[in-house]
Amino acid sequence: MNIFSMIYIVVIAFGIISKVSRQGRKYFCISSGIVYFLLAALRSSQVGGDSFNYRYMFETLAGKNMGMAWGYSEKDPVFYALLSVLGRVTDNYTVLFAIVAAFFGIAVWYYIYRYSDDPVLSVIVLLAFNLYQFSLTGMRQTIAMSFIVFAMIAINEEKKLLPYILIIISGLFHSSALVCLVIPILRHFPIKVNKIRSATIPLAFCFLFRENIAQLLVGFISERGYGVSISQSGYIMMLVIFVIYIMAAVFVKEYADFNENYHIQYWIAIGAVFFETLVTAQNIFFRIAFYFLLVFITLVPNVACRARNDATRRILTVGLYVVFSIQYLFYTVGSCYILPYTTFWQI
Repeated sequence: MNIFSMIYIVVIAFGIISKVSRQGRKYFCISSGIVYFLLAALRSSQVGGDSFNYRYMFETLAGKNMGMAWGYSEKDPVFYALLSVLGRVTDNYTVLFAIVAAFFGIAVWYYIYRYSDDPVLSVIVLLAFNLYQFSLTGMRQTIAMSFIVFAMIAINEEKKLLPYILIIISGLFHSSALVCLVIPILRHFPIKVNKIRSATIPLAFCFLFRENIAQLLVGFISERGYGVSISQSGYIMMLVIFVIYIMAAVFVKEYADFNENYHIQYWIAIGAVFFETLVTAQNIFFRIAFYFLLVFITLVPNVACRARNDATRRILTVGLYVVFSIQYLFYTVGSCYILPYTTFWQI
């Protein structure tokens, strides 16, 4: 058994036990957040598909002038400027990894603590949907995703301008995040319960015509050389997310009675399903899908916990624990080339 599987079992077991304590929620969020922060921060540059490349970039730009950093890449130059500034203090790549891990850990675990009815299930979703694993490889987008989470928090707090500011900052680290500028706008367009349920029909048509839609959207970034070709990759994740959306749509009435801003989360969930259908036509769309998938961290447990019938609530919660645990432990645990895991002092 690998280290991630062992830690997962311990963390989830502790989370379940801690539910009996009044302060259990707080203890679980803090302790699990620290554990997964340390895993990310102390890893070697061999853990994560792009980790070594980021180490090389950092060591190349460390101490160099800002002009060279800005010119290192025309895409997302702010990240490289950050490497230059940090490099004036140290060229130790573990410091860089720790900073990125802190961005992601603070944003996501604070989001879970504030808005999840079941933090344990939130962590399971985070892992099963490959969101955490990706944070160990795509460092520019990891920072971008962190700012998107803060933007979602600002939307929940009904801030007017802050969400847009945070999303623009996110786009400075990874330009793909700018697509999320649509999210704060959608809060002004309430969607009724019956429309949320019937949204599965147009989403199914999006899947049928995904090649045409992907071809149209890829045209906006043609300079990056992306093409469209139907493949077998991404189908399992797409199916899981589509089924989870259907589950959330079935119980939308109960959730709507609890959260008057429910429509924002469902709009984001619809976006996640839409972009996941496009992943099977062009894999690059997974980068955009990740931003929208973040909402499932709280939507899934909150919908499950708001089922009115006690028996339904228990069955739904246990079922989600089991299904997502199987998905993580047997399918996504080693995603993004994070196995075998080694620490910085081992390499």
